[in-house]
This record gives sequence, C-alpha cells and structure tokens, in this order.
Amino acid sequence: MRECRAFLLSSGPGTRLRPLTEEIPKPLVPIFHKPLLTFALDHILALGIDQIGINARYLWESFYKEFQVQRTSEGNDLGIYEKKSLHFFKEPSFLDTGGSLRNARSFLEQGTFLIHNGDILTNIALEDLLRQHLDSGAIATLLLREQGGPLNVCYDEKSNRVIDIRGKFSHPEHPLFLYCGIAVVEPTIFNFIAPEGPASLIDVLLNAMKAGHRVGGFVTRSGFWSDIGTPESYLQTHLELAMAPWKFYYPLQGPAAGAWPQAIHPTALIDPSAKLHGTVVVGPGASIAQNAKVTDSILLPGATVKSGGTISNTIVLV
Repeated sequence: MRECRAFLLSSGPGTRLRPLTEEIPKPLVPIFHKPLLTFALDHILALGIDQIGINARYLWESFYKEFQVQRTSEGNDLGIYEKKSLHFFKEPSFLDTGGSLRNARSFLEQGTFLIHNGDILTNIALEDLLRQHLDSGAIATLLLREQGGPLNVCYDEKSNRVIDIRGKFSHPEHPLFLYCGIAVVEPTIFNFIAPEGPASLIDVLLNAMKAGHRVGGFVTRSGFWSDIGTPESYLQTHLELAMAPWKFYYPLQGPAAGAWPQAIHPTALIDPSAKLHGTVVVGPGASIAQNAKVTDSILLPGATVKSGGTISNTIVLV
C-alpha cells in the first residue's frame, strides 16, 4: 500500500454539543477520560500513517496545550502524540471543510490522503477503505453506512460510484447512505476548491463529479460508529461503550490501554455512602458527596454532586 497522509478536521465550534463545548473544543471532549480526537489518532497510526495534519480554530489553544504544540524555526506548528509529530494548521476564520483542506494544501498535496472528522468515534476497519480507493482510480472514496444519521449519499454499489449527494442531481432509483465523515482523497481535488473563502467539501465533490471525476464509496456493515454531536449522543455513546463486549484497543496506546475504559478516574472522590447505578463516569477531580444517588450519568472534570443529590441520565459540568 502506497504512502498516505491524514488530516483531522477539528476546527468547528461544536454548537450542538453546548454547553459541553463552551470551554473545550468538541474533538477534545473526554470519552471515559480519553480525549475524543486521540481515538482517531490511534486508529490512523495503527494503519501505518504517521504524517498527520490537524486544523484548529475554535479554542485552538486547547489543542496546542493538549499536544504540546511548538512553532519551529521554519514557521510550522508541530505537536506530538505517541512520539509522532502532528502538523497543526491554525485557521484565522471559518473556512468550512473544503477551505480547511486548501489551508493545508502544502502538506496534503504530496499524494493520497485520508480525511477524518474530529468528532467521529469509530472502530470500523479502514484498511479496506484505503485498499479499495487505491485500486479504484477514483478522485475520492467515501466511507458509507446504511443507518446512523441522515441518508443523503446516493450510491450504486455495482459500479462503485457515488451518483448524487444531498439530492443535487436527483437519482431516486439508487439507495441512499450515510456519509461517515471519513474519506480517502487524491490531491486532484484541490482543482475544485475555490481559491479563497469558505468552501464545503460536499460542494467540492459535486463539482468534481460534474467535471467527470468518479467519486467512489465503501459501505461498511459492521463496527461501531458514533457522531458525538449532541449531549444526548455524548451520553449514549458512553452507555453503549460500557455495555459493548469489545473495547477500543490499539497497541500504540501502551500498557494502560488494557485497562480502558475506566469509569471512575483515580483522582475522583466518591463518598462510601453514595449510590451509583448503571454507567456512571466520574472525571478527574470530580466528586460525589454522601448519600447522593447517581444513575447513568457523566461527571466532567471537577464536577460535583452535592450531599443527598439525585441525578439520572445527566451530564454534570460543574
């Protein structure tokens, strides 16, 4: 398999996930105390891809702190994760997905690259997606599912061709699929991105299709996939992971990976008289006081449930 780079789209404000995202960007919200974006990083590194770019705009300082980003003498912003360098591209204004790719063109135009939305949590095997794309000659290949969100990608599996997106061309005779926020793309795509201003990746793909380029798809019918887009999906994802017979594990996470997920952070304080039911996630420095009752809830770092308090299916922020 030829060399491939990766780009994690992480600049959005996470409006639907507020108030969780008022002080932390969505890609860094904790999933059982582990930042969401690091699951994608683990996944990408496990594929053998070690040239990784990340864009940042909303609360960009949080990314720079999390990944110890430093400015090099050449003017590049480099962070580190699992002893691998991360190339950061800070955006001065809203560029949308296509504009974000343009902003990182110098890094991405070297060859084939993988796009991964920063708010997606999945264990879907991406090796087959990469392999199919590299064998197809398509300008892009989208990871697709039959359920889990808006079905707006019209795709013909027999010809491996995306025929329409969001009803722009109208082809009702073919089934609709969900775009999973992960794709493999060729640098030719830059020919269809406007030279300045915001640009949607969907519009870019549609323009490439109009010009005669083939956009392919890879339909996955197994594996876990979650769009951490709302407080409800954030809580539900924790509940599903707690009950799942499998767990996220990538060798690059090191020895501690075998213990994940841990619901109660080692620095959390829980009074012995407190009653916990179902899945209760208690973050760093959080506390549950005496005689409190907590059911299927998440306490974010530093959050508190007071003495005698009762909460259920709740995300506690403070």
